[in-house]
Amino acid sequence: MPTSDVSLGTDPALYGHIAKPGLFCFKTALGFTPTPARFFGTMDDPDEATQVLRLDALSDPSLLLRYHLSGDDGSSLITKVTPLGLDVLTAERDTDARSYRAPFVQDVSVRLVK
Repeated sequence: MPTSDVSLGTDPALYGHIAKPGLFCFKTALGFTPTPARFFGTMDDPDEATQVLRLDALSDPSLLLRYHLSGDDGSSLITKVTPLGLDVLTAERDTDARSYRAPFVQDVSVRLVK
């Protein structure tokens, strides 16, 4: 069955790429697969690094999609089919990340944020 890309827009806000668990699970259940904005031609190179120091303004846990890069030096050419990884940001040491598995997620990591 052929597939096509559909965009509901991009969110340039600072926390636009950090998802709440419920929204992530809902979109995953509907079959959505995240695609980096660079492939829609709306931004030159929208990739950015994020350092989360605390969860005061975010839900606990919060979910952060990232590229799952391969190669000895940790780099790879980023394409539409570059696998994604998921970081579960939480202050709780015993957070179970199994419910955040998705077909497009290569690996899930729990990151403790104090």
